Parts: sequence; structure tokens; C-alpha cells
Amino acid sequence: RERECLFWVSEGKTTDEVAVILGVSSNTVNSYITHAIQKFAASNRAMAIATAIRSGII
Repeated sequence: RERECLFWVSEGKTTDEVAVILGVSSNTVNSYITHAIQKFAASNRAMAIATAIRSGII
């Protein structure tokens, strides 16, 4: 789910739009993204997305 959230955000979707796509709440999406940021030791969403793209995860 974290990967899915990062993918949709990288495609320009907002947190609310990602929540609708995945059928979860906005808070859940934010939680997934926060976990991804921590796993990548990133300082923000953009850095986490860039790292995921470079790593071939999304």
C-alpha cells in the first residue's frame, strides 16, 4: 500500500484523491506515506518518491 500511495502521489494525485482510489481514509494514506518516508530515511514526500523511482520500486 505504501508503494501504491507513492505511485499515485508521483502521478500528481492529492491525498484525498489517493484515498478515493484505494478506498481508504485520507489519514490512512498519510500514514502509509509517513511510513514510506521513514523507511527511505527521506525528509519529505518528494524525496521519498525520488528515492522510490531511483530504486525501481515505483
